[in-house]
Amino acid sequence: MTSWEYFVGFEREPKDLDAFLDRQGYERIPNKQGNSIRDYESRVGGLVELFFTEDFLEVEEGEVPDWRGNGYNVTSELMISTKDFSADLEAQRIANETTKKYKAVIYDPQIDEFFKGGSL
Repeated sequence: MTSWEYFVGFEREPKDLDAFLDRQGYERIPNKQGNSIRDYESRVGGLVELFFTEDFLEVEEGEVPDWRGNGYNVTSELMISTKDFSADLEAQRIANETTKKYKAVIYDPQIDEFFKGGSL
């Protein structure tokens, strides 16, 4: 099954991220894996899922996104994912809005490009 993903890298702690995402139409849901990742889903149909981690790990060679290898000092990350093509515009929207709000960086694996400040 195809999925569309965007990664938002934060170089500073994203203050009030829960409240911001709530205003954008996303609610925090219980973590299913029992780890420190914070899970969110869209209140409209649940077609877009968000996963936030502060436990940022170095990537292995060939893994994406390689923030530091591309010059970004990312300390936490929000992965935005959908398996529904019709929700891709919403995934792009929340990636852009989050990036603008927090002056973050977007990585789009579909085209292997980094964008600063919500210019996806």
